[in-house]
Amino acid sequence: MIYASPSGYIIDIGRQAFYADGKNNDASIFINQTQDPMGIMGFAEPGDILVWDRGFRDANELASNLGFTVHMPHFLPRGQSQHTTIEANESRMVTKIRWVVESVNSRVKRKFKFFLHTIENSYLPQVGDLFKIACCIINAYCPPLKTDSPEDELIGQVRYARESWNAELDAKSCASS
Repeated sequence: MIYASPSGYIIDIGRQAFYADGKNNDASIFINQTQDPMGIMGFAEPGDILVWDRGFRDANELASNLGFTVHMPHFLPRGQSQHTTIEANESRMVTKIRWVVESVNSRVKRKFKFFLHTIENSYLPQVGDLFKIACCIINAYCPPLKTDSPEDELIGQVRYARESWNAELDAKSCASS
């Protein structure tokens, strides 16, 4: 489990290894992290924003109860053939932001080939420490994955204007149905 900032800076990593089985999905790992004083609750605060994929859907309620704002791609309701414009745009935005997390994982594996392949059991006692060291080296010596640019403000304004316009259209569409 890697916690990353929008710039790609690695904020923290999970302190515990989890087996890759049905009992250890994203949501159960997050729930475990909230119970560990050195987990997410050790550095995150109510009001922080969590952007995650659908694998965390079973932890949405807990995250909201802890005061986090959660964003993830929308699910298509049964019987509905496509998302509303707002839902589609929100899902695209989540995917765009999540790119950073996927890139951080990729960067670790690209820079440290040891993590690219299956790791032998004999390394299990040290693998957590090795991963922490790799993440620290990346934070110290690699440039950020994303930096603010002058276009970011413009993109945000255009997105906000489109979202407002689309909400207005959806409201009119619902009213006329």
